[in-house]
Amino acid sequence: MDGKAERHALNDSISNLTIEITDSATKTPITNSIRKIKDNIKVMFDDDQLSYSLTEFKEGKNDDGSIIDTATITLSGDSVFTGNLNEDFLETGKVRITNLPEGLNSKAVKTGDKTVVLSFEGKAKSHDSDIEIELSFSDDA
Repeated sequence: MDGKAERHALNDSISNLTIEITDSATKTPITNSIRKIKDNIKVMFDDDQLSYSLTEFKEGKNDDGSIIDTATITLSGDSVFTGNLNEDFLETGKVRITNLPEGLNSKAVKTGDKTVVLSFEGKAKSHDSDIEIELSFSDDA
């Protein structure tokens, strides 16, 4: 196949593409119709996706509630992040974090057309247990 589909989201995928090999395509005609026509070929499109270089953040060596790890968030597919380089997507409302421990602040800085780096500053007041934070991107990110 050649070219690019105008619509190529996951829900545009198909499972009924038909290919027929005509007699002129071979030196000897194919007489078995089962081998001549294939009518259930799938074409699957992938939606743009976010991948994370790190999904678990560890407390710093001083056991003081600080997080020194960063995660690079990469956007796959044709889409690119909007905005300017070094824009903090948390400040501009393009990213939202919930369940962040008290005393800990975060940044989500655009570092490229397809990358944002998530980092943390400060020290969590309570840091004796694991907490799951949630990160969400708005549609205008």
